[in-house]
Amino acid sequence: MKRSILFMLLLLVGVAAYSQPRELTEEDKRKIAVLEQWCEQGDTEICEKLYFHYFLRGESEAENIIRIIETLSNQKKPRYMFMWGIALIEGGLGRQITKEDYQEGMKLISKAADQDYPPAQFLMGDYYSKSDNRVDINKAMFYFNCAYQSDYIPAIRVIKALDYDLFVIPDAAFRDRLWKAIDESGDPYKEVGSDKKERAEIKRRKFIN
Repeated sequence: MKRSILFMLLLLVGVAAYSQPRELTEEDKRKIAVLEQWCEQGDTEICEKLYFHYFLRGESEAENIIRIIETLSNQKKPRYMFMWGIALIEGGLGRQITKEDYQEGMKLISKAADQDYPPAQFLMGDYYSKSDNRVDINKAMFYFNCAYQSDYIPAIRVIKALDYDLFVIPDAAFRDRLWKAIDESGDPYKEVGSDKKERAEIKRRKFIN
């Protein structure tokens, strides 16, 4: 994944949705401060209300947006675990810099996938597809099938392109077809070509059945 996918995340969180938000009154600021206190105390519903408040105000609130995303991720909300995981992998979200931690980011995305969040399931499928053995390809197809069952359009395209069912036994040729289907799926978080070198290296290795 590269920086270009972060634009899709900004759309997901609404950073680019509005420009020139109205100036907050002192009463607005007082109410927001109270909501922030409740959010800090673990009120997930209030945290989400703050999240929507900040993203509707646009890019000027990017620091607050990413702070609330991290808070909601810590509260085990799968959508935000996915977004915070991407931010950790990339070392930032838009212009807002965060710490960079690939392993922790993937752990969060995996947990979001295990909570049935389709974009995370698709990303985990892509992750496991980059392998030279059948066990990992089967894991990839498990995640793609889960996202398919949730009607996630890119996953539906992958499954249909492969004409996949549970009786298929993956081999190297199947994996290559899978890569092509992933690239053509239109998934907004997949940057086509970013893993070209990694795939080429994998293809040079013998496929383990």
